[in-house]
Amino acid sequence: MMPKVTTSGRKSFDELYEEYSSKSIPEQINNLKELGRELFNKVDKIVDQLDTIIEGIEREESNIEEALVDDS
Repeated sequence: MMPKVTTSGRKSFDELYEEYSSKSIPEQINNLKELGRELFNKVDKIVDQLDTIIEGIEREESNIEEALVDDS
């Protein structure tokens, strides 16, 4: 069977199922471990970006409060 090529460059569920079902159990476990590492790294990067955004917001709020105190 010829694999389908999707326009988004991502594999369909059927393609993934066929690919993984043809792998041995140890290969599937190793693949899941790698996917888990990739997921963790992506979530960690998102958390770092959110921390940066929160720090920026807190800095802006602090500057606004300082400006209000200076005007008093």
